Amino acid sequence: MNSIQNTAQLKVPQSFINENNDFKIISSNEEFIAVINDRLQEGTENYHRLCNMDLSAIDVDGVHRDFDGWNIENVIFSRFNPGSRDRKEIFGLSFMGATLKCVCFAQAHLYRCNFDTKDGAAHIVNSNRAGGAINVVESPETETTMNGVTFFLSNVELCRFRGVSIKSADFRYSYINDCTIREAEVEYGDFYFCNFRGCTTFDKSIFSKCSFTNCMFENNAIRMDNIPDGIIQEYYNDYRNMVVEDGRWLHYNPSATYSSINHAANYIGKKSQDSDAEAMARMSNMLEASTFYKSMSGIYAGKGLNRDSNRAYKMSKLCEIRYLHLAMPILWQRGERKRVVRLSPRLLLDYLTVMMGFGYMWWVVVFWFVALIVIYGAYYYAHSADGIDVALSYSFNNSLGPDSNITKIINCFLASCQSAFGMLLIGFLGFIMANNLRNDS
Repeated sequence: MNSIQNTAQLKVPQSFINENNDFKIISSNEEFIAVINDRLQEGTENYHRLCNMDLSAIDVDGVHRDFDGWNIENVIFSRFNPGSRDRKEIFGLSFMGATLKCVCFAQAHLYRCNFDTKDGAAHIVNSNRAGGAINVVESPETETTMNGVTFFLSNVELCRFRGVSIKSADFRYSYINDCTIREAEVEYGDFYFCNFRGCTTFDKSIFSKCSFTNCMFENNAIRMDNIPDGIIQEYYNDYRNMVVEDGRWLHYNPSATYSSINHAANYIGKKSQDSDAEAMARMSNMLEASTFYKSMSGIYAGKGLNRDSNRAYKMSKLCEIRYLHLAMPILWQRGERKRVVRLSPRLLLDYLTVMMGFGYMWWVVVFWFVALIVIYGAYYYAHSADGIDVALSYSFNNSLGPDSNITKIINCFLASCQSAFGMLLIGFLGFIMANNLRNDS
């Protein structure tokens, strides 16, 4: 066996866990059996309740698997151990309708575990083959809630999270394989370097103020409808609270050292550091958001999800504009004038992209075409004795192609400019319409 696997477990602090004086380490299955027997006594204070326990040294599934409806708080099922490359095996645990607060599943292999909200419409059928009897057992719907739960560096396989309500969850460096994450609501989830594999589904789930930096989606991917309010990098104060200031959230990396995810944000408030730290942190966030949306746009396009690809491209450009607005003044103050000059055309091109409807909003092009007709029509009306209807007709005709009657009213250059812009807009509109019809976007 590799020597690193024989290394004694290092008791590093675990995210969200408070190992206070009341915290108890369960060291044997027999000890846990006694705990479970006590927790199954109806009418007692601790009925269906686990609190302040470290269960990482035992095989919980070998003692008890049914935690449906339990209240579990400040409990370690598995522990991040930098001295070992192994993941603790956790099989078949059920937490349907349970309340999990400050619970650790770090560096574990969770296989066929169930965190679903208990579905009141579902029922269990027990059949007696000998007598042919069938018993139907129905149960009320109970929501599973998770607050301050970590799956850091874990392999989560064939597990279910349907309808679960999650707040403050750490899935960094984890593998999510063939899992169901449907109809879930996730707020403040960190999925940095998370690998979604197999048939993992996200239908009707909402991810609010979550981070998906460097995520990988092997098959199914989160859709733009799954992130209706965007990602947390777009909300700087929330990002700072989650990443920098939440003392419960220990951002270890797999090498067991602490990771400063946004370096500039950590310098805020420290007089010895860069006075532009906050601006630098915001700039870093916007660049990260722009890169994420650009990557997702490519993923969507490769999967034929062209509507999502267009929306992600739009968000990428908007975030890039915000990034450039933050970056250029900082670079100018630092004397990097040449870099500002190089970035200026990029900013202008981004604004042009917005003005042209991001290359897929046909109504924006129609707006500019109508505006062209109205502006030139008003000019013709002001410089001729004809009525407004005639002036607008002249303008419309000249927008479609050169009209010799116009040169009698204004000079050839202005008339030619209108024709050139009009034909460009018509050509661009045709491209957008054809592309939208071809790609059903």
